[in-house]
Amino acid sequence: MQSVEGSLVKILGEKGGETVLQQLEKRYFLKKEDIASRLEEFARALETMLGREGASIVENFIMREFYLRLGLTYEYKGNPPSLAEYVREARNRLNVSHSR
Repeated sequence: MQSVEGSLVKILGEKGGETVLQQLEKRYFLKKEDIASRLEEFARALETMLGREGASIVENFIMREFYLRLGLTYEYKGNPPSLAEYVREARNRLNVSHSR
């Protein structure tokens, strides 16, 4: 998921983004190429590393980037929706638009 790596670099800078990705792999056994299939684990790891507020900011930024890449309009829904829920919604919206 390029949106994750790109968003981390935009928010935290090159070194900060790289550090987070390295810590995800080292501490949580979560490689960057596996993040898309393990979004819930990624979100929990971010919250542990950055705190709830920090993780929320990063997740929101990631989703904006993700929706932008897909050509979809991103609407922030506040806290309960998770990254996985936003991704499911994006897939559903893409499927609806392709089936028309």
